[in-house]
Amino acid sequence: INAEYMGDKMAEYGTLAVDLIGPNILDKATAIRKGSIDFQAYASSNLVTVEDATLLDDFVRNKSRAEFLNANGEAFFRALFKLYSKIVRVETLQYLVTIFDEAAQNEVFFKQILSAAAKINFNPAEIFFGVFDKQEKDSYLLHQSSRMVARLLSAGVALGGRELRVYLQWLASVIQSVEPGNCELALGSLQRILARASLRQDVYPLVEQALAAVLGVESRIQAHYVAVFCLWELSFDPVVVSQLQDSPSVSKVAGLLRTVRKEKLARIAVAFLRNVLDKAEDAQSKRKFAGQMIAQKGAPVDRQLREAEDVPR
Repeated sequence: INAEYMGDKMAEYGTLAVDLIGPNILDKATAIRKGSIDFQAYASSNLVTVEDATLLDDFVRNKSRAEFLNANGEAFFRALFKLYSKIVRVETLQYLVTIFDEAAQNEVFFKQILSAAAKINFNPAEIFFGVFDKQEKDSYLLHQSSRMVARLLSAGVALGGRELRVYLQWLASVIQSVEPGNCELALGSLQRILARASLRQDVYPLVEQALAAVLGVESRIQAHYVAVFCLWELSFDPVVVSQLQDSPSVSKVAGLLRTVRKEKLARIAVAFLRNVLDKAEDAQSKRKFAGQMIAQKGAPVDRQLREAEDVPR
Protein backbone atom coordinates (compact mmCIF):
# COMPACT_ATOMS: atom_id res chain seq x y z
CA ILE A 1 0.00 0.00 0.00
CA ASN A 2 1.27 3.43 -0.91
CA ALA A 3 0.32 5.63 2.05
CA GLU A 4 0.36 8.87 0.07
CA TYR A 5 -1.90 7.39 -2.63
CA MET A 6 -4.35 6.07 -0.05
CA GLY A 7 -4.33 9.39 1.75
CA ASP A 8 -5.29 11.12 -1.49
CA LYS A 9 -8.03 8.53 -2.07
CA MET A 10 -9.41 8.60 1.48
CA ALA A 11 -12.89 9.78 0.57
CA GLU A 12 -13.10 7.22 -2.20
CA TYR A 13 -12.04 4.40 0.12
CA GLY A 14 -14.46 5.66 2.76
CA THR A 15 -17.33 5.24 0.35
CA LEU A 16 -16.04 1.85 -0.77
CA ALA A 17 -15.93 0.49 2.75
CA VAL A 18 -19.60 1.19 3.34
CA ASP A 19 -20.71 -0.03 -0.08
CA LEU A 20 -19.05 -3.42 0.49
CA ILE A 21 -21.14 -4.16 3.56
CA GLY A 22 -24.11 -5.60 1.67
CA PRO A 23 -27.72 -5.64 2.93
CA ASN A 24 -28.25 -3.40 5.94
CA ILE A 25 -30.59 -0.91 7.58
CA LEU A 26 -30.09 1.61 4.78
CA ASP A 27 -31.90 -0.68 2.33
CA LYS A 28 -35.00 0.95 3.79
CA ALA A 29 -34.13 4.03 1.71
CA THR A 30 -35.72 2.48 -1.40
CA ALA A 31 -39.11 2.23 0.29
CA ILE A 32 -38.80 5.69 1.84
CA ARG A 33 -38.03 7.28 -1.53
CA LYS A 34 -41.31 5.89 -2.87
CA GLY A 35 -43.26 7.68 -0.15
CA SER A 36 -44.62 11.20 -0.34
CA ILE A 37 -44.85 14.25 1.86
CA ASP A 38 -47.66 16.80 1.80
CA PHE A 39 -45.47 19.90 1.80
CA GLN A 40 -48.47 22.19 1.29
CA ALA A 41 -49.85 20.98 4.61
CA TYR A 42 -46.67 22.20 6.27
CA ALA A 43 -47.15 25.53 4.49
CA SER A 44 -50.69 25.72 5.91
CA SER A 45 -49.19 25.17 9.36
CA ASN A 46 -46.66 27.97 8.70
CA LEU A 47 -43.70 25.60 9.01
CA VAL A 48 -42.57 26.60 5.53
CA THR A 49 -43.58 29.31 3.12
CA VAL A 50 -45.91 28.49 0.22
CA GLU A 51 -43.03 29.27 -2.14
CA ASP A 52 -40.74 26.80 -0.37
CA ALA A 53 -43.46 24.13 -0.26
CA THR A 54 -43.96 24.52 -4.01
CA LEU A 55 -40.22 24.19 -4.59
CA LEU A 56 -40.13 21.00 -2.50
CA ASP A 57 -43.13 19.60 -4.38
CA ASP A 58 -41.48 20.36 -7.72
CA PHE A 59 -38.42 18.36 -6.69
CA VAL A 60 -40.48 15.32 -5.71
CA ARG A 61 -42.48 15.38 -8.96
CA ASN A 62 -39.50 16.01 -11.22
CA LYS A 63 -38.43 12.97 -13.23
CA SER A 64 -34.85 14.23 -13.41
CA ARG A 65 -33.95 15.32 -9.92
CA ALA A 66 -30.33 15.90 -10.92
CA GLU A 67 -31.39 18.46 -13.52
CA PHE A 68 -33.71 20.08 -10.99
CA LEU A 69 -30.89 20.41 -8.45
CA ASN A 70 -28.50 21.76 -11.07
CA ALA A 71 -30.98 24.56 -11.69
CA ASN A 72 -32.48 25.10 -8.22
CA GLY A 73 -30.25 23.24 -5.78
CA GLU A 74 -29.24 25.98 -3.38
CA ALA A 75 -32.76 27.38 -3.01
CA PHE A 76 -34.13 23.85 -2.63
CA PHE A 77 -31.68 22.94 0.14
CA ARG A 78 -32.40 26.18 1.98
CA ALA A 79 -36.09 25.24 1.99
CA LEU A 80 -35.26 21.69 3.04
CA PHE A 81 -33.09 22.86 5.94
CA LYS A 82 -35.79 25.22 7.21
CA LEU A 83 -38.37 22.45 7.22
CA TYR A 84 -36.01 19.82 8.67
CA SER A 85 -35.17 22.06 11.62
CA LYS A 86 -38.86 22.28 12.62
CA ILE A 87 -40.02 18.69 12.10
CA VAL A 88 -40.36 16.11 14.88
CA ARG A 89 -42.30 13.35 13.07
CA VAL A 90 -39.89 10.45 12.50
CA GLU A 91 -41.32 9.40 9.14
CA THR A 92 -40.92 12.90 7.72
CA LEU A 93 -37.38 13.20 9.08
CA GLN A 94 -36.54 9.85 7.47
CA TYR A 95 -37.77 11.14 4.12
CA LEU A 96 -35.89 14.44 4.35
CA VAL A 97 -32.58 12.98 5.56
CA THR A 98 -32.74 10.44 2.73
CA ILE A 99 -32.91 13.30 0.24
CA PHE A 100 -29.97 15.02 1.93
CA ASP A 101 -27.87 11.85 2.06
CA GLU A 102 -28.40 10.94 -1.58
CA ALA A 103 -27.67 14.48 -2.74
CA ALA A 104 -24.54 14.69 -0.59
CA GLN A 105 -22.98 11.79 -2.48
CA ASN A 106 -22.64 14.13 -5.47
CA GLU A 107 -19.83 16.65 -4.95
CA VAL A 108 -21.66 19.48 -6.73
CA PHE A 109 -24.86 18.98 -4.74
CA PHE A 110 -22.90 18.63 -1.50
CA LYS A 111 -21.37 22.05 -2.11
CA GLN A 112 -24.90 23.37 -2.66
CA ILE A 113 -25.90 21.95 0.72
CA LEU A 114 -22.98 23.73 2.42
CA SER A 115 -23.71 27.00 0.63
CA ALA A 116 -27.43 26.83 1.41
CA ALA A 117 -26.75 26.28 5.11
CA ALA A 118 -24.28 29.17 5.22
CA LYS A 119 -26.74 31.61 3.62
CA ILE A 120 -29.37 30.97 6.31
CA ASN A 121 -26.77 30.84 9.13
CA PHE A 122 -27.36 27.15 9.84
CA ASN A 123 -24.63 24.81 11.02
CA PRO A 124 -25.62 21.71 9.04
CA ALA A 125 -23.72 19.35 11.35
CA GLU A 126 -25.72 20.65 14.32
CA ILE A 127 -28.97 20.19 12.40
CA PHE A 128 -28.31 16.49 11.79
CA PHE A 129 -26.82 16.03 15.26
CA GLY A 130 -30.22 16.84 16.77
CA VAL A 131 -31.43 13.22 16.67
CA PHE A 132 -28.50 12.14 18.88
CA ASP A 133 -29.19 14.91 21.38
CA LYS A 134 -32.82 13.79 21.57
CA GLN A 135 -31.76 10.15 21.96
CA GLU A 136 -33.83 9.10 18.99
CA LYS A 137 -34.37 5.32 18.76
CA ASP A 138 -35.04 4.85 15.05
CA SER A 139 -31.98 3.07 13.61
CA TYR A 140 -32.52 4.23 10.04
CA LEU A 141 -32.80 7.89 11.03
CA LEU A 142 -29.78 7.62 13.31
CA HIS A 143 -27.52 6.04 10.71
CA GLN A 144 -28.58 8.38 7.90
CA SER A 145 -28.01 11.35 10.19
CA SER A 146 -24.66 9.87 11.21
CA ARG A 147 -23.59 9.61 7.57
CA MET A 148 -24.44 13.28 7.08
CA VAL A 149 -22.64 14.40 10.26
CA ALA A 150 -19.56 12.36 9.30
CA ARG A 151 -19.52 13.75 5.78
CA LEU A 152 -19.83 17.31 7.09
CA LEU A 153 -17.12 16.85 9.73
CA SER A 154 -14.72 15.43 7.16
CA ALA A 155 -15.42 18.46 4.97
CA GLY A 156 -14.36 20.81 7.77
CA VAL A 157 -17.73 21.77 9.27
CA ALA A 158 -17.33 22.31 13.02
CA LEU A 159 -19.33 20.63 15.76
CA GLY A 160 -19.19 21.85 19.36
CA GLY A 161 -17.14 19.89 21.89
CA ARG A 162 -20.14 18.49 23.78
CA GLU A 163 -21.98 17.63 20.59
CA LEU A 164 -18.94 15.91 19.08
CA ARG A 165 -18.46 13.89 22.26
CA VAL A 166 -22.12 12.77 22.36
CA TYR A 167 -22.02 11.78 18.70
CA LEU A 168 -18.75 9.86 19.05
CA GLN A 169 -20.04 8.08 22.14
CA TRP A 170 -23.05 6.94 20.12
CA LEU A 171 -20.77 5.72 17.33
CA ALA A 172 -18.59 3.86 19.83
CA SER A 173 -21.56 2.18 21.49
CA VAL A 174 -22.90 0.96 18.14
CA ILE A 175 -19.47 -0.26 17.04
CA GLN A 176 -18.84 -2.00 20.36
CA SER A 177 -22.21 -3.76 20.16
CA VAL A 178 -20.78 -5.53 17.07
CA GLU A 179 -24.36 -5.97 15.84
CA PRO A 180 -24.14 -6.99 12.15
CA GLY A 181 -25.01 -4.16 9.78
CA ASN A 182 -25.25 -1.44 12.42
CA CYS A 183 -21.64 -1.96 13.49
CA GLU A 184 -20.31 -1.69 9.93
CA LEU A 185 -22.33 1.44 9.20
CA ALA A 186 -21.02 3.15 12.33
CA LEU A 187 -17.47 2.12 11.38
CA GLY A 188 -18.02 3.60 7.93
CA SER A 189 -19.01 6.94 9.48
CA LEU A 190 -15.98 6.85 11.77
CA GLN A 191 -13.71 6.07 8.84
CA ARG A 192 -14.94 9.15 7.01
CA ILE A 193 -14.49 11.40 10.07
CA LEU A 194 -10.90 10.27 10.53
CA ALA A 195 -10.04 11.47 7.04
CA ARG A 196 -9.89 14.89 8.72
CA ALA A 197 -6.50 14.84 10.42
CA SER A 198 -7.30 17.61 12.92
CA LEU A 199 -9.99 15.47 14.58
CA ARG A 200 -7.92 12.34 15.21
CA GLN A 201 -6.55 13.23 18.65
CA ASP A 202 -10.02 14.14 19.93
CA VAL A 203 -11.65 11.07 18.41
CA TYR A 204 -9.20 8.35 19.46
CA PRO A 205 -9.87 8.22 23.25
CA LEU A 206 -13.61 7.86 22.64
CA VAL A 207 -13.42 5.03 20.10
CA GLU A 208 -10.29 3.05 21.05
CA GLN A 209 -12.12 0.44 23.15
CA ALA A 210 -14.79 0.01 20.50
CA LEU A 211 -12.24 -0.64 17.75
CA ALA A 212 -10.42 -3.16 19.95
CA ALA A 213 -13.74 -4.89 20.68
CA VAL A 214 -14.47 -5.33 16.96
CA LEU A 215 -11.04 -6.84 16.35
CA GLY A 216 -11.78 -9.42 19.04
CA VAL A 217 -14.83 -10.84 17.23
CA GLU A 218 -14.16 -13.69 14.82
CA SER A 219 -15.48 -14.06 11.26
CA ARG A 220 -16.27 -10.38 10.73
CA ILE A 221 -14.01 -9.65 7.76
CA GLN A 222 -15.70 -6.43 6.66
CA ALA A 223 -15.90 -5.04 10.19
CA HIS A 224 -12.25 -5.97 10.73
CA TYR A 225 -11.26 -4.23 7.50
CA VAL A 226 -12.97 -0.94 8.32
CA ALA A 227 -11.79 -1.03 11.95
CA VAL A 228 -8.17 -1.53 10.86
CA PHE A 229 -8.61 1.18 8.24
CA CYS A 230 -9.70 3.55 11.05
CA LEU A 231 -6.61 2.58 13.05
CA TRP A 232 -4.45 3.15 9.98
CA GLU A 233 -5.86 6.68 9.65
CA LEU A 234 -5.22 7.31 13.34
CA SER A 235 -1.65 6.02 13.07
CA PHE A 236 -0.60 9.07 11.04
CA ASP A 237 -0.80 11.14 14.25
CA PRO A 238 2.30 10.71 16.47
CA VAL A 239 0.31 11.64 19.59
CA VAL A 240 -2.22 8.88 18.90
CA VAL A 241 0.59 6.42 18.16
CA SER A 242 2.11 7.11 21.58
CA GLN A 243 -1.28 6.27 23.14
CA LEU A 244 -1.56 3.07 21.11
CA GLN A 245 1.24 1.57 23.26
CA ASP A 246 -1.34 0.97 25.99
CA SER A 247 -3.98 -0.42 23.64
CA PRO A 248 -4.50 -4.07 22.67
CA SER A 249 -5.23 -2.97 19.10
CA VAL A 250 -1.66 -3.41 17.82
CA SER A 251 -1.37 -7.00 18.99
CA LYS A 252 -4.90 -7.79 17.77
CA VAL A 253 -4.14 -6.47 14.29
CA ALA A 254 -0.90 -8.44 14.23
CA GLY A 255 -2.90 -11.48 15.30
CA LEU A 256 -5.28 -11.10 12.38
CA LEU A 257 -2.39 -11.68 9.99
CA ARG A 258 -1.98 -15.22 11.27
CA THR A 259 -5.32 -16.32 9.84
CA VAL A 260 -6.50 -13.66 7.39
CA ARG A 261 -7.19 -14.82 3.83
CA LYS A 262 -8.50 -11.55 2.38
CA GLU A 263 -5.80 -9.56 0.61
CA LYS A 264 -7.40 -6.15 1.27
CA LEU A 265 -7.45 -6.85 5.03
CA ALA A 266 -3.87 -8.15 5.04
CA ARG A 267 -2.64 -5.07 3.18
CA ILE A 268 -4.31 -2.51 5.42
CA ALA A 269 -3.18 -4.45 8.53
CA VAL A 270 0.46 -4.42 7.39
CA ALA A 271 0.16 -0.73 6.45
CA PHE A 272 -1.10 0.07 9.96
CA LEU A 273 1.63 -1.93 11.69
CA ARG A 274 4.36 -0.38 9.55
CA ASN A 275 2.96 3.08 10.19
CA VAL A 276 3.00 2.49 13.95
CA LEU A 277 6.69 1.59 13.76
CA ASP A 278 7.48 4.55 11.52
CA LYS A 279 5.62 7.08 13.67
CA ALA A 280 6.88 5.86 17.07
CA GLU A 281 8.99 8.69 18.42
CA ASP A 282 11.77 6.80 20.24
CA ALA A 283 13.58 3.46 20.30
CA GLN A 284 11.80 2.32 23.45
CA SER A 285 8.38 2.81 21.82
CA LYS A 286 9.52 1.02 18.67
CA ARG A 287 10.79 -1.86 20.79
CA LYS A 288 7.48 -2.12 22.65
CA PHE A 289 5.43 -2.12 19.46
CA ALA A 290 7.78 -4.64 17.83
CA GLY A 291 7.43 -6.91 20.83
CA GLN A 292 3.62 -6.81 20.61
CA MET A 293 3.77 -7.75 16.94
CA ILE A 294 6.40 -10.48 17.20
CA ALA A 295 4.54 -12.05 20.12
CA GLN A 296 1.78 -12.96 17.66
CA LYS A 297 4.28 -15.02 15.61
CA GLY A 298 2.65 -14.05 12.35
CA ALA A 299 4.90 -14.62 9.34
CA PRO A 300 3.71 -11.47 7.51
CA VAL A 301 4.48 -9.44 10.63
CA ASP A 302 7.96 -10.95 11.02
CA ARG A 303 8.76 -10.29 7.38
CA GLN A 304 7.54 -6.69 7.63
CA LEU A 305 9.59 -6.09 10.74
CA ARG A 306 12.73 -7.39 9.10
CA GLU A 307 12.27 -4.80 6.36
CA ALA A 308 11.52 -1.94 8.77
CA GLU A 309 14.28 0.50 9.62
CA ASP A 310 15.46 1.28 13.15
CA VAL A 311 13.56 -1.61 14.70
CA PRO A 312 15.65 -3.64 17.20
CA ARG A 313 16.01 -7.22 16.01
